[in-house]
Amino acid sequence: LPGVGPRTYAVVAGRWQASPPMYKGQPVPLSAIAGFMKEVLSSDPFGTGGAIPWLDFHASGEKVVAISQRQVAFIAANALMGNSIPVGDGLSEALHRCSAMGKPDTMFSLLSMLAILSREISGQRHGSMVIGATPGANDNGWVSKLQTSRLRPPTVCQEMGAGSSPSCGKPDFMSGGAFGQAMTDIAGFVIGGGSQLCGLANSQDESLVQFYSEVLAFAFFVGSSHPKMLPVPMVMLGTRVYLSAISGESTTTGGPTCGRIAPTNWLNQQIATGTAQVPLDSGTVTVVASAFV
Repeated sequence: LPGVGPRTYAVVAGRWQASPPMYKGQPVPLSAIAGFMKEVLSSDPFGTGGAIPWLDFHASGEKVVAISQRQVAFIAANALMGNSIPVGDGLSEALHRCSAMGKPDTMFSLLSMLAILSREISGQRHGSMVIGATPGANDNGWVSKLQTSRLRPPTVCQEMGAGSSPSCGKPDFMSGGAFGQAMTDIAGFVIGGGSQLCGLANSQDESLVQFYSEVLAFAFFVGSSHPKMLPVPMVMLGTRVYLSAISGESTTTGGPTCGRIAPTNWLNQQIATGTAQVPLDSGTVTVVASAFV
């Protein structure tokens, strides 16, 4: 893959070929991903003759990007193949940076997303929408909503650890497995933190982007700042966890990192598929009922 270093790719390819991960009872070899990438790259998912509409999330003002799962796959496949835009983009930069550091997690994340999408949206299907948005200037507009809306106390659940109470029977919040959940990332100034999108760490923010592969792919829409990483605050609708597994705590008993990529069969077998209709512009679109905030 021209977009990544040969040594890092060799690590990923060797592990993948030695034991292709299973998805829904069937293995997904690299050849299947290559076939899907060829199909996607040979198409024109944006209907623009091969061009990609683009904006920089780090530019001032409110920003919204709404694209289909096939369009996300098109962006990821182009980055892996070494195709970028004249100003450069954050996803391509991350692949080069992480390869130079000898860290394969970013490549695992993107290939795993493509592996699952190859089974879900083959045959020119677009799938559901993924929407990323950053806010405009604070105008305290939320205050006016308090005149007609009432805040209700949240339901607090404790799911981890022996004897957890009160338990609501839900998965760990980081794994994003509850229908309609908005998973909150404890990011600082940028999404991905000190690991610079390159690998798992002992903190939540650095690790989450590797599991939420569409969030990682949306780094494509960053052309300024150093390094090029998505800004905070930001919300993404329709994102999913493609890798297994991220849950629990990064302690001496739980392991040195927040989350661990399984040594075999690392594709998320319980990936979210339930959808919801959300308003967008003058219509509605379908998104997976999962969000990253």
